[in-house]
Amino acid sequence: KTILSALDVAELNPKKILFVAHRDLIIKKSKETFEYFMPSKKYGFYMGKDKDAKKTYWAIVKNKPEKTTDKLVHWMKRNPKQNKSYAHKNEVPDSKKAILEYQVLQSLNNYHLLEIDLETGRHHQIRSQLSSIGSPIKGDLKYGFDRSNKDGGIHLHARKLEFEHPVKKEKISIIAPLPKDSLWDACV
Repeated sequence: KTILSALDVAELNPKKILFVAHRDLIIKKSKETFEYFMPSKKYGFYMGKDKDAKKTYWAIVKNKPEKTTDKLVHWMKRNPKQNKSYAHKNEVPDSKKAILEYQVLQSLNNYHLLEIDLETGRHHQIRSQLSSIGSPIKGDLKYGFDRSNKDGGIHLHARKLEFEHPVKKEKISIIAPLPKDSLWDACV
């Protein structure tokens, strides 16, 4: 945990995305990391990292996993040339342990809504691990879905972020609204 002054925050890499999620909370998200800042008159800015937060995602898959709830443990190896990560059942050289838990929240005629809680945050972890159990995310051609979505995106949604306020020690929970999409609407 780090306390930053307003000047330190101004020097942050401007290419990274910053947005205000609440009047007392600023989120910075890049491909590699997730950080949050809390302005404070007394302490300047507080900065939290991935490991301080619990992140919950929702994904829509066509193939229902064999188990309705499970903990997946793989060894992830990243291929930077392909911008892809591979999930291995056993440790391989240069791999990192990846852990997530999922549960099936809803089943429709052709699709299934999963809730995913990450224990680790690896490159393309959710996409790779779900694909490895035969449940690629809708629209995710890179990880085995048979066709792309019309908008080119995939049906993976960062649903909830929870962490402890650094000063008040209260639990903060932020729930992101679902994308405007008929399939997401059908799931809830």
